[in-house]
Amino acid sequence: MSNKKMIIIVAIALALVIAIGVTAVVVLTGGKEPAEVNYDDLPKFYHEITDLYSNIKDSSRICKVNATIEIVDETLATEIKDQEFVIRDAINLIIRSSTEEQLLGEEGQLYLQDEIKLTLNEKFDTDMVTNVYFKQLIIQG
Repeated sequence: MSNKKMIIIVAIALALVIAIGVTAVVVLTGGKEPAEVNYDDLPKFYHEITDLYSNIKDSSRICKVNATIEIVDETLATEIKDQEFVIRDAINLIIRSSTEEQLLGEEGQLYLQDEIKLTLNEKFDTDMVTNVYFKQLIIQG
């Protein structure tokens, strides 16, 4: 069999596999896109992280954090409460891998809020950590 015929057969087989896959997804999901969740309508639960001190990357300065984690799932809120050490460790890792420039000012606060939220959602395999509020975010020298 020539290379040209072999390439045509492989291309047809690949197209067939893709068509079957797309059809399976449409059938299994009913052809509907997943509904967007409006987190504003869900009950909120809060977990406080107090007096967390961490070194800043390549700096002699220290960051002090007191924060509140907003969660829109009661089961996750309980899990987070029981595993606060995971949250504290994650925040420490974020700060220790961040430079002063990344943490300073309003942009620094937003950066840290986003990083904490993304990391916690990843660690707990969810999207139910919806916000991080700082009571204190101090960089001491």
